[in-house]
Amino acid sequence: MSPMQEVESEVGGLVYQSLGTVGFSHPEEAAAFPVPPGYAKLVAVSSRYGLTLFADHAGLCVTNTSRLAQVTESLKEKLPAEQIVPGNDFSRIPLREITNVSFCPDETTVAAVCGGTVHLFQTKDLADLTTQAKAFRVQILGDDDECELIRDLQWLVEFPFAYLALVASERDTKCEHAKLVVGSAMSLDQLAPVAIAEGVRAFAVARGQDDVGDENVPKYSFGEGKGALAAWAPFSGGVVVARLTDGGYTATMKHHGVGPCEEGSVDVHVDGLAFLVGEEGANETTALLALCVDKEDPESHRALCVTCDTSDGNTTPSAGYDMRGAFAIDDDETSGLVGPYAHARRVGAWRVALASHRKAWDNQLCAVRPPSADGLVGPCVLDVEDDRCVPSIPLAGEDEDSNFVVGLALDTTGAGGRMLHPADKSRPRLPQGPLVFVATADARLSVMRLGNLDEELAMRFEASSVKPALAEVPLSPALAGSPAPAPRPSPPGSAVKPSGRLCFESPAATWRGYATSSPTAATAGLEISSPTAVPVGTTPPAPTSGFGAAFLAKASAGYAAAQQALEEEESLASKKPTPTLVPAAPVSQFNFGVAGSSTSAFGTTGAPTAFGTTGATTAFGTTAAASTATTSAGFGASSPFGQTSGATVPAFGTAAAAAAA
Repeated sequence: MSPMQEVESEVGGLVYQSLGTVGFSHPEEAAAFPVPPGYAKLVAVSSRYGLTLFADHAGLCVTNTSRLAQVTESLKEKLPAEQIVPGNDFSRIPLREITNVSFCPDETTVAAVCGGTVHLFQTKDLADLTTQAKAFRVQILGDDDECELIRDLQWLVEFPFAYLALVASERDTKCEHAKLVVGSAMSLDQLAPVAIAEGVRAFAVARGQDDVGDENVPKYSFGEGKGALAAWAPFSGGVVVARLTDGGYTATMKHHGVGPCEEGSVDVHVDGLAFLVGEEGANETTALLALCVDKEDPESHRALCVTCDTSDGNTTPSAGYDMRGAFAIDDDETSGLVGPYAHARRVGAWRVALASHRKAWDNQLCAVRPPSADGLVGPCVLDVEDDRCVPSIPLAGEDEDSNFVVGLALDTTGAGGRMLHPADKSRPRLPQGPLVFVATADARLSVMRLGNLDEELAMRFEASSVKPALAEVPLSPALAGSPAPAPRPSPPGSAVKPSGRLCFESPAATWRGYATSSPTAATAGLEISSPTAVPVGTTPPAPTSGFGAAFLAKASAGYAAAQQALEEEESLASKKPTPTLVPAAPVSQFNFGVAGSSTSAFGTTGAPTAFGTTGATTAFGTTAAASTATTSAGFGASSPFGQTSGATVPAFGTAAAAAAA
């Protein structure tokens, strides 16, 4: 990527006014429980139906947003022990140890994550505060034997009720084997989750709940009709930006570098991601907020903005900005936490994002301005000039300890009303802005009005985005479900695929004419050429790397059988003589930017691949030292899509293969 530019913060036009802070139980009771994990997201708001969800130590609390705003403001001058929402103003579902709660894009379905399990509720049931709602479906994504937990879950707006989830073992604190899996709230039958990437530290989806129905967000901003845009941070470094189609099971992707910083002297790891904007019109670029830590100094944190090319053509070098003036991080009080750490919400009409870092003890909530589409205005953190108008996060407990953000949400129903003009209270109130909800680690919820001193922008938001909540909540379409298809033979493994396009084995999708056994992308510097469509019915060539039986085993006998079959074939393959790659001309090549380069086996019809073989030049351009390592055709050791007897290169790269070599 181009050199990382350091950018100082600027004074912006956003102002905050606190309504107050409340809890749903006594602070001493909450203090007796462990603090939420580093990846917790414990508050969600439905502006369409006027509901707020908050997960604490005792369960999932459900309340009317408008009533919550009134109660919070009425308790503002009380002592913390008295700032408790009355029991008749909320209902509680006794679901403990929730780490993530979210509304689906149409807000008729709620996902509550506990451990490795997703509990799905109807919003209609939750809205009835007189009864205790029950989950209509439970989906298990984590393997109990491997102590796998769900560290993040985000919905894909473009595919009804589909989501991406980050699943990792409790012991995998560095996310070397964390899997990014595709799921759907519609699924009736429990299937092994489909991993589309492994070794993922954090991920984000471009189009979120804040963008649904927002008239200020043009359709082209998210590549309408092109599929979903997502990004993830591989363990090996950088970010992968992917175009997902086929419900999330097919992807076209590009790797972009992140860092180094300080004139090339400091390498970084990404441990939090969020999209600051979608795609910017004809420029086909996007901007990501990347929360990073220095590799050599884990106590040094940075907030970076990375602009990435999302077009189908050759990759334009990404640009990076090291934004100063962001979060104040405390590694002492937050030691032992595991990410991803990012929280972010966008206000499209104001072209700004609110962001937070789980480890921040001060300046926890920042406004970030993304770069303009034409590149004339760069990104930066926006300061609040008047100290009376900064976001207020109360200290925790009687000892007034540092407090930390574990959730961020926005309401656009007009709840809480307009805020007074901070410069002159005799002037008319500011136009209605969003109501901000910040969940903190002390099991409390801080509520703030957000205003904009730019009158034109403020009035635009009020006119187009502020809408009253609907009185009636419909049944969730996910309730009907969608049964999984009957088991079918998988296409032959390791077949030739269109360059730059990976198709993952979708339990609900039909075979599109190319194999679902997809090779992994590798380490930093990935550069993939424009995808080429493959006609339906095209017969792939016979497998040349011996993985076909493993996928048939998965289709007929499930996860465990597939793993066993794959290991047996690996053992047999290791005894066979090493094949010689026969390049065809011309071929599309992957160039991963690692020392040395080699010809990709993709796009070489009939050529034997290097997957699963030893002593052969791999398809991923590894170094000479690493060329003796065995690479897998699947998604790594903890996935049903591949495990090697030597080093493993999971999807989109980890450093494991190079290290083992």
